[in-house]
Amino acid sequence: MNRNDSTTNGCIVIGTDTEVGKTYATGLILKELHAFGENCGYFKGAMSGVQFDAHGQVVASDAHEVISRANLTQSPQSACPYYFEPAVSPHLAARMRAIQIDMPTLRSAFEALCSRYDYVVAEGAGGLLCPMNLEGGARFFLVDMISQFGLPCVLVSHSGLGAINHVGLTAHYLRSRGIRLNALILNHYDANDPICRDNLTVCRELAQAPITLTLAQGQEDLGLSHAELTSIFARVG
Repeated sequence: MNRNDSTTNGCIVIGTDTEVGKTYATGLILKELHAFGENCGYFKGAMSGVQFDAHGQVVASDAHEVISRANLTQSPQSACPYYFEPAVSPHLAARMRAIQIDMPTLRSAFEALCSRYDYVVAEGAGGLLCPMNLEGGARFFLVDMISQFGLPCVLVSHSGLGAINHVGLTAHYLRSRGIRLNALILNHYDANDPICRDNLTVCRELAQAPITLTLAQGQEDLGLSHAELTSIFARVG
């Protein structure tokens, strides 16, 4: 593997919306990669809703949660170039601090991690159309970052009412942008719920992803083999 080529060893965990379990799923993917002995790291372009101490140091964030769940030695500070306290969209949080999120900074931070780790799991913010920067000619959305980085996706959705529409629309938009979807994860899955069971069948068909998984409340493993786990990084096939 050429570790200087960020497109060969990265994937991104995206969601159908905010608060669907992206951070949880990202932590589990990295936890299992680490358990298989893989050299792996975590990236997120911008984090909102972060807690800072009196000295301005980040003390609680998605990065802390993921790194802790995965038992990684990576520092949370290395995972993300932009940290914001307000729990709002990244573009708005940046505007409130009178700064802009820019693509070159994101790419530089991501490629730095790819030079250190054999596998880098990125985590998206909100859904595909989460704005990262809406200022003038520099405007771009999360999906634009994914496209420029050449990353395949793992899509996380809730498993109850509305999942079919959310998964179907997101998968369709990914295909329209030529972005590969390698796995679908339905979170908060209840095998005793007929809605969840039917949603699983329909969402699997709509997503057309090689791997479909369900996560029950409190589940702490994905149950994937090493080959299945590393296949979510595939860009072709």
